Amino acid sequence: MTLTKSRDPKILALLRAEALDSLLEMARWRNLGHAAAALSILGRIAGIDEASLEKLIEAGHVDTIVGEFARP
Repeated sequence: MTLTKSRDPKILALLRAEALDSLLEMARWRNLGHAAAALSILGRIAGIDEASLEKLIEAGHVDTIVGEFARP
């Protein structure tokens, strides 16, 4: 999570290219506490603003974040 806090486009692009499948799997873990880091990273990759992202994670709206990657 720390690496993505600045939202460096190069880091986000690299994570999307190299770790997207793993992040999506982790984001679907049933324990939100364990899934939260992956959800944060995915939300940052998707360009969701930080305040909205935190609210989505706190509310457990996993599908909203993960759904950003189902779009063509």
